[in-house]
Amino acid sequence: MDLESDHGDPIILLNAFKQWLELKSNGQNTNTRQWCKRRGFEEQRFYEMTKLRRQFKDLLDECGLVKNEEKNMDDMTSAERALRHGELKLLRGMKKIHKEEDSRKRKVLKKDMWEIDDNLDAEDDLVDIRDIDFRLRHNQRQVKQLLKGSTAISYKDLMMLKIILSSGLYPHIAISDEFNSCKTTKEHLFHTEGKPFVSLHPMSYFGNHSDVLQLTESEIIYVPEFKGKNTVSSKHQILIYMSLLETTKAYIMNSLRMPGAQTLLLFSRNICTNRNFSQIICDSWLQLEFPLPEAAENLILKATKLRNTWDNLLKLKLEGRSNRKSEHQLSVDMVQFMNAEIGYSMKRLLAADQKVMYVGPSGEHISFTGPNPFCGDNWQVCEDDKYGGIRLAPYLTYDCLTGQSLVVYDPWICPFCNSTIEVTSALEKLQHRQVCDSQTTSGTAEGMYNYLQVLL
Repeated sequence: MDLESDHGDPIILLNAFKQWLELKSNGQNTNTRQWCKRRGFEEQRFYEMTKLRRQFKDLLDECGLVKNEEKNMDDMTSAERALRHGELKLLRGMKKIHKEEDSRKRKVLKKDMWEIDDNLDAEDDLVDIRDIDFRLRHNQRQVKQLLKGSTAISYKDLMMLKIILSSGLYPHIAISDEFNSCKTTKEHLFHTEGKPFVSLHPMSYFGNHSDVLQLTESEIIYVPEFKGKNTVSSKHQILIYMSLLETTKAYIMNSLRMPGAQTLLLFSRNICTNRNFSQIICDSWLQLEFPLPEAAENLILKATKLRNTWDNLLKLKLEGRSNRKSEHQLSVDMVQFMNAEIGYSMKRLLAADQKVMYVGPSGEHISFTGPNPFCGDNWQVCEDDKYGGIRLAPYLTYDCLTGQSLVVYDPWICPFCNSTIEVTSALEKLQHRQVCDSQTTSGTAEGMYNYLQVLL
């Protein structure tokens, strides 16, 4: 089985853990220690992963956040119980013998701690006490359940796994340097929020296959009317990383790739937009520019709906309730959102840009009246005292960016009531769309779902 994955190092580690569990579950007593040595893995880390996973699952079970689906001895047949009883008796005997022999064994220090030990293969034939402890804690059925829980069967499972990892690691993100296309693979640089010009670790997957992160000629979109200087594409990517290793250089460790705009809109702590949503700034250091403002409207509205649904489902979970249908629909919508084909450009903002990009609390902005299309009644709309503009959500500020030219809106046709409406801002369109949709669908869940399908 090929362990490599072009999604990133965490998925490669998951593949390795999965194959290790497959060897443990095949019932042929395969020597997993030799398998790990041949591939440069430290088997002790796999055992630690199973222990940490069990501890974490027990904590979630105590809090009522997950159901314990593991079957105990009472759920086994009489033949399975007898077989497991004999297996436990044999394993305990082997552990006792190993402990007695280990206590009598004289320990001798090596003359050269760096020399290659010729007895490594001989040690593989000895009893592995860690394997014994593992099999004492897990019967074959439990090992297979571990294997099932460590397998991303479909693309949807894989994407949801990456989204969950991103939610935990954000804001550990890195963006490719705009001049990487002019450099060799080893010279590619990336920028993080706190440290610019970092490199990919040479032993990582992307350190050896950085071409996966670069745009191809077919992925670049040429928009004649677009005034931005950066490349427009629907395939921009960012890196989500676990840590930075600083030696003579700073290296990105354990990274995975994610769609750029979608990930930023889903997890950014602060999103600022101009009046027609054609320009969006995420966390005050990354700028997204959209040649088609209508596409940006739909994308940010979709991201807000997903964030609100995620928060509501999490609150239900913490209250001991759940909605399986909504949870399933959220996962489907998440994957659909991540695959949205919308052209945009992405760049890192420099310190000089950050000083002049906000209008400030004394700047001009449109007055707000009517419903909030992003959070409804769950958020009290107010002026932003720091950036200017209007705060429409805890993380979203509208109409607070400088350099906005006067936008003349053509008469807009509502997709719900088919009426032609004169609007003066993108926010007015979204407000009418929300009111019109609530009237035609009576605010039902089905209507909201159809509404989201119209957006993308």
